[in-house]
Amino acid sequence: MEVLVVTLETAKKLKAAGFPQEAPNYWYEFGDTSDGVTHELRTDTKCGFGRYSAAPTAQEIADQLPRKLRLDAPNAGTNLMLKIRPTQSSAGWRVGYYNSTTRQDLRKQIVEILAPTMAEALALLWLKLQEAK
Repeated sequence: MEVLVVTLETAKKLKAAGFPQEAPNYWYEFGDTSDGVTHELRTDTKCGFGRYSAAPTAQEIADQLPRKLRLDAPNAGTNLMLKIRPTQSSAGWRVGYYNSTTRQDLRKQIVEILAPTMAEALALLWLKLQEAK
């Protein structure tokens, strides 16, 4: 399940930036235990003491991203399309906004994020857009 959601650190950043916290999965932080575990991914009802951060899936994050982005910046174009694709080495995911839909022009990215999982890449892209606001 952990490969389908964002990491704990990214979940905390999303929460701090105002990402919706209504999700079926969440990270639960509960301090040190005898076995050294300080957090876990949960899907059940929130209970007990501790801090919770939503652990959204790639789809839940994609639902919060605009499909098209309008920029009035030099060389950016006006309508940028969201693209999600695996990296060529299959070691992760590449997401971003591009000013063309042709394969040759995919290098003309305006914003691009590389990450090991699709959820993590989309979350980092969402955070990048929030920074620009």
